[in-house]
Amino acid sequence: MLHTDTCLILGAGASKDLGMPLGSELVSEIRNRAEADVRRHDPWNYAPTGLLRLMPKPLNEKQAQALGQAVQTLHEGALQFSSIDDFLEYHGRDDAVVSLGKTAIAQCIMEREGTSLLKPKPGFNPPAPILEGPINDTWLPTFFRSLIAGSSPDTIFDRLRIVSFNYDRTVEYYLYHALKRAFALADDDARAALSHLKIFHPYGSLGKISELGRPPAVPFGTGATASDVAASIRTYSEQISDLGLQTQIHEAMRWARRIVFLGFGFHQQNMKLLAPQDGMDPKPMYASAMGFFEEDRPGLVERLAMLLPLDKRNIFASNNFGHLGIDRDCCVFFKAYKTTLFN
Repeated sequence: MLHTDTCLILGAGASKDLGMPLGSELVSEIRNRAEADVRRHDPWNYAPTGLLRLMPKPLNEKQAQALGQAVQTLHEGALQFSSIDDFLEYHGRDDAVVSLGKTAIAQCIMEREGTSLLKPKPGFNPPAPILEGPINDTWLPTFFRSLIAGSSPDTIFDRLRIVSFNYDRTVEYYLYHALKRAFALADDDARAALSHLKIFHPYGSLGKISELGRPPAVPFGTGATASDVAASIRTYSEQISDLGLQTQIHEAMRWARRIVFLGFGFHQQNMKLLAPQDGMDPKPMYASAMGFFEEDRPGLVERLAMLLPLDKRNIFASNNFGHLGIDRDCCVFFKAYKTTLFN
């Protein structure tokens, strides 16, 4: 169980092991789908593997042309950005591009949920994932087993907050079904236990999984229309205008006595988004850093210190509060720091 108030920050790498795409993979997948439409040269005649088929049918020639230009813009420009989020932020004033991009994100993430390690097993009624085999090679079971040790369903999440920069719902979906099986809970009891977890998605998500309550809800993996789900996706500018959500995230950062980053890219705009505007006290921060090199360590520690006011950054450095698992994936990171994080 957790004995220290902990805020867990999740990036795309935290979902990668479960079968979800990294930011670079998602933007490449979306661009490839746009290419199928571009080759058709006809916004009224949709490619079966393209993006335009996902959009509401245009009402007139002007709308059709706008969508045609949007898919062209996405096809030509998306790969020049490190993520689809950065691309949509730059083109934020083009409503057709933003709408198409969000719909593309929704479709790709829904499909990836449906083929992930948590995909519902055929024949289960209601649908449920297989929580054995390959899933045990990911970080979630290691984290969950340590989390529930000595805990009860009512108290398991008391010392945990999660900020997920991912659109998928793999964490919520796994925790719901793992709680059911670990504690032999009925659906309502598992739902009640998970309701104690405060989890925030700064860029939105596909919506609530259907297991967590009444409609509107989006079943894990399939069963929704991408253009409808797209309304739940946010750009960076849209996120920072949501003062209520921003306040909740900043409160979680100040509340925590330590912060843990998993699969996070440490992009400056996301670090700024996390940093409380009225500051917070220096505290230990732990981070998996898969894909980074030892030479990146000083720069990454500086990125972590960006969360603090300028006058407190020296305290962070002098106390060696930045703990980095260089080139460690999330599962190895949790195994290495399990005793530290759950003491």
